[in-house]
Amino acid sequence: MPELPEVHTILRQIEPEILHKKVTDFSVTGKGLKLIAPLDQQLFTERIVKRKILELRRHGKFMVFELDDGQKIIGHLRMSGRLSVSRWPLTHKHNRLQLKFADGTYLNFIDTRRFATFHLLKTNQKYPGLDKLGPDALSPNLTAKILHQKLKTRKKNIYSALLDQSVIAGLGNIYVNESLFASKSYPKRSAGSLTLNETKLLLKNIRKILSTAINLKGTTLLDKTYLDGGGKEGKFYNLLRVYDREAKPCFVCTTKIKRIRIGNRSVYFCPKCQT
Repeated sequence: MPELPEVHTILRQIEPEILHKKVTDFSVTGKGLKLIAPLDQQLFTERIVKRKILELRRHGKFMVFELDDGQKIIGHLRMSGRLSVSRWPLTHKHNRLQLKFADGTYLNFIDTRRFATFHLLKTNQKYPGLDKLGPDALSPNLTAKILHQKLKTRKKNIYSALLDQSVIAGLGNIYVNESLFASKSYPKRSAGSLTLNETKLLLKNIRKILSTAINLKGTTLLDKTYLDGGGKEGKFYNLLRVYDREAKPCFVCTTKIKRIRIGNRSVYFCPKCQT
């Protein structure tokens, strides 16, 4: 699933191509109707045509498109979503919907598995998915003290707590694995047992890893599920220290990396460095 760096990368790529442009048409395929539900194509078109996108921002893994009349589009890439801009109608077989702009460009939403969402909200309409989110992992408003307080109230292991989007928004399996390794923290350790100093180190490493991944346009794994807005691979895969490295030597101590299951997810760690 695309995490914060992947979503950030795609938004940064499409922003200069769609900002302040007037929407002139909207189309959605039959298999794409799930993305815009409960609206249908006609109602979605009526509400978005002639509108302009004034702002494009991200909170965690959610994308927020602010329109000039106060409406919002809340998007989520889920497992395999990808946004791209083209100068012609894109004929990709998994292109689920298109926004056409006055200058003839198109915003395309490609989604192979059809779990993504693209919801149009009325002015001031609440969106539960956003309202439940904790502070964004890269937000300057998130301090180590705030994160420490949140972790103290969670009766979970630190791995599961960091995946909880109400604690910190934007992290997924890849970057939690990497952040815990960088912080020398065992994934099954109780979240509430971290000291403030340990939380400071953890937050520092989270932000360093996320920022590096953004600079490298995210992480594309061997299955090629994630590609950026231009259809290219993210290069952070080459810097992974533990994720997807079961039985390979730790880069720090040469101990073999282990893989365990937590909540039906594969978790990778070094049994010597992360105690």
